[in-house]
Amino acid sequence: MLGLLRERDIDWYPLLRTNKVNPHPLQFGVYGDLIYHHGGGFRKTAGGRVSWMPHRDALRKGSLRGWLAARLPRRGRLGTLRKRIDPVVKYREGLADQLAEINEQVFELIKRDGEFYRQLLEPERGGELAELEMPSFDGARKPQVAAKR
Repeated sequence: MLGLLRERDIDWYPLLRTNKVNPHPLQFGVYGDLIYHHGGGFRKTAGGRVSWMPHRDALRKGSLRGWLAARLPRRGRLGTLRKRIDPVVKYREGLADQLAEINEQVFELIKRDGEFYRQLLEPERGGELAELEMPSFDGARKPQVAAKR
């Protein structure tokens, strides 16, 4: 991206995430106190590698299904079987379902409150974004204690 901007002589400005309340490491970000970025773009996503990569090996090594899935090819008929039995795929699908619900809650908040983003910048405001229930690493729902910078 940076190469294209430079090649086309387009002015750009580096932005850092400035959230003070971070309900999710990738989604619901405010950058430079200026731009809100939803992260997943309201599409079904498992929340990026931050959410599921650390657990991949444990999920695969922790069961016969995981062990078998890790040894099957990714394509063809056996690839289809792999997707059906792979605990990592199931885990990611579960995360995606839970994050889809959360995205819907946030979208409803955005429609109701034009200043929703202030909840991410001003911890003292509290509000729905600070109280979101994020999926836990084991796939269960848990109340999210908003991380503050």
